[in-house]
Amino acid sequence: MQRLKYSGGVFALALAVWLASGATAAQASVARATPFGSSSDVVSFTSVVPTAPDNVVGATYAAIAVDSSEAVSFSVDAATTNAACVVTGATVTFEHAGTCVIDASVPTDLSATPAQQTITVAPASTSTSLVIGTSVLTATVSTSAPGSGTATGTVLFSVGGKTLGTATLVNGIATLPYTVPANVTEAILAGYQGAADYTTSSATVTANGLDIEPTFVAKPTIAARVTSAAPKNARGWWHTKVKVHFSCDGAGSTIIGGCPRALVLTRSGADVTVIRTIRTVKGSSATVELRGLKIDLKKPKVEIVGVRDRALYHGSRPPVSCAATDPISGIASCRVVTTVKRTSTLDTITFTAIAKSWAGLTRRTSETIYSKV
Repeated sequence: MQRLKYSGGVFALALAVWLASGATAAQASVARATPFGSSSDVVSFTSVVPTAPDNVVGATYAAIAVDSSEAVSFSVDAATTNAACVVTGATVTFEHAGTCVIDASVPTDLSATPAQQTITVAPASTSTSLVIGTSVLTATVSTSAPGSGTATGTVLFSVGGKTLGTATLVNGIATLPYTVPANVTEAILAGYQGAADYTTSSATVTANGLDIEPTFVAKPTIAARVTSAAPKNARGWWHTKVKVHFSCDGAGSTIIGGCPRALVLTRSGADVTVIRTIRTVKGSSATVELRGLKIDLKKPKVEIVGVRDRALYHGSRPPVSCAATDPISGIASCRVVTTVKRTSTLDTITFTAIAKSWAGLTRRTSETIYSKV
């Protein structure tokens, strides 16, 4: 006998149709004696309820359920909270944090016992990144897999526990106008406050006020030019006062304090350094460095060794030598030039020591002695 898949008040109509088709009264009594809904068919889930981290907002779940002979269909039960999920075919998509209840049934067999599966949907995890510009802080909040979707809510920006301000996420991005003070290094925190469907996250970036110069900002320029009364020599030494002139271009912005004034270098040194930095009101900066300037403004010290000035010598003259020092550039040469004026009884001898530094400066000293012929 074929089983009738009808129930309740539909039975009488089904029975009448069956009898009209030629069924015997005995067959009809057997059919009436078989209660509807007493089938042994039971729908059961074979897919496992997803748990962390696969049960988060934005993730999907493939539902699988079986019946002994019929195809199973899935639907969202009315017990679901907060519109936690939707079902398309056998794919369950988690849309909001809450309780997702899935029904599995056989629409063509009302006698089959349906099955139900309950899934707890958790908020999706997030990560936050922070970019510090010349005048704006930009925080981007991303959803971590297997979750998906665009985070909503606000980001709180702070420095050392002090709140700078909050900003609302728009397409996952929050911005706050802020300029890191010049010559200040500080750690800036961007803290995403989370939402019903997304967890909190944060990022910290340490920035220096002079280093924040994005490529899209036109940078100023500064150049330096060195002049002196005498040119530097072949060894790179300047031996007269050096003047450093600066020229600047603000790249369309105002230079704070203007371009540096010319600088006169009046001290000697073998490795003099000059550094100047300019900053604009837009927060951009430029630096010029002059390193390794060789300046020697002092003449060397020199003396004659071997005789006493204005002394009288008898017989042969004593040996004479030149001695010189220069603590900056050093001595390039030191020599003695001798001149003699003679009479019948006395020679007047003048020794002149000439010392020259590597910077090109020269110093002379003379001593005169007398020698009896």
